[in-house]
Amino acid sequence: MEHLEWGTPRRIETTEEFPIDVFPKWIANFVTETFKELNTKVDLPANAVLGTLSTAVMKKFKFFFSKMNWKLDLNVYIVVAARPGSKKDAVIRISYIPLNKIQNNYLEKKNNDIPKIISTLDAINSKYNMLLAENVENNNEELARLKKEKIKHENILNKGRFIISGDITQERVSEMMSYNNEMLTIATPEASELFSHLDGKYNSDSIDIFLKSWEGFSYSKHRSTKDDVNLEHPLLNLCLFTQPSEVNRLKKHEQRGLLQRFLISIPERYPIEEIRLYNKMDSSVQEVYNNNITKIYNFKVDNTVAIDVEESAIESFNELYFEIIKESYREDIPEVFQEWLSKVLGNLLKVVSIIKVARVFGSERDNTKISLNEYDILCARKLYYYYYNHFERVALNKNIKDSDLRYLFKRIIELSTDGRINATEINNNISRFNSEQRKKLLKSKRQIVHTYF
Repeated sequence: MEHLEWGTPRRIETTEEFPIDVFPKWIANFVTETFKELNTKVDLPANAVLGTLSTAVMKKFKFFFSKMNWKLDLNVYIVVAARPGSKKDAVIRISYIPLNKIQNNYLEKKNNDIPKIISTLDAINSKYNMLLAENVENNNEELARLKKEKIKHENILNKGRFIISGDITQERVSEMMSYNNEMLTIATPEASELFSHLDGKYNSDSIDIFLKSWEGFSYSKHRSTKDDVNLEHPLLNLCLFTQPSEVNRLKKHEQRGLLQRFLISIPERYPIEEIRLYNKMDSSVQEVYNNNITKIYNFKVDNTVAIDVEESAIESFNELYFEIIKESYREDIPEVFQEWLSKVLGNLLKVVSIIKVARVFGSERDNTKISLNEYDILCARKLYYYYYNHFERVALNKNIKDSDLRYLFKRIIELSTDGRINATEINNNISRFNSEQRKKLLKSKRQIVHTYF
């Protein structure tokens, strides 16, 4: 009879929670009040806030490490994969309230002009098509002029939607960026539609716009039936909430490097013992958050503000840099994990720079002279361990629920005698899993850490 030997019982390793102490107080308060009010994991509002901040700072600030001439735009690609019922919709809505208000106010003011713009555009299109049909060489100069007028009025008509939901094709993404200063935020509580477009739904375009807009590489698309799209420095900001199973759809694009550009969070279910009814956010916390986000978004600059690393933090920066590089050379981890590690420092520097801007705007400090200090590098290290822990689950296909693993080991300990239990006893007394499921869970015992249940 097969027997299993068990030593001292130890607790199952849980997925790491977002370290909210990296935030300034005004954001940490907002995140705390949000997850308590909604009874959801802290990871959801924390990551949503990063997406919100990124929208507010893009092309106003950038990370610039002068010693390496390393420049990074402050846009981020984030996926939070949480179970149904995790309040994803509410988290996105609350976090983006100040920016959605700015967008809605702009669109409302423009509504009065829309009929006039459409009428002018119709007249331009009519004349343009008539001259095009004539196919006369002398019309070329007028056609070029009308085409410019057409594009100008289309841009005016569409301008102002800098935050959108996830149901958008790749072609439409590039079009919207062309009249939004080459920037766009996609923030959605349900990223399934976007993933469908990435998978080729409706025979949509390639994923090039998503690959290039992470690092601001130029993008062009030449079309026979529509105007060409030429973007010199496009920046996308993705804040995508979805269900855990949907992350596998992103993995289909790992060969092109899209998955490796993402910071991923897969939070556990909110513990039942912490659920509290009628937890309402302090209105002053939401007000401070809304005001500061609005202040950051409305900040105007002639030239992008560069965020460098203080001389006193160089040693800590180098230590983190080489730690991550060394980890990326591990031969015992999948190639996709190695590639993610090669990009993650850039993502971390983007995030801590965004947070630093938020810290400065929440104080009375000069917001045109910002640099990362040793504390900021420490925050980058904390975030590295956090996102590493979550991406590891994706890269190593750890589709094992911590609750299942915890339940199995708890039952084994209850049923064992003198630290021993045979397979028959497990089969007869732990019916929650079939034989294959139990084998998979038992193989994952490397996830156990040296602390008690």
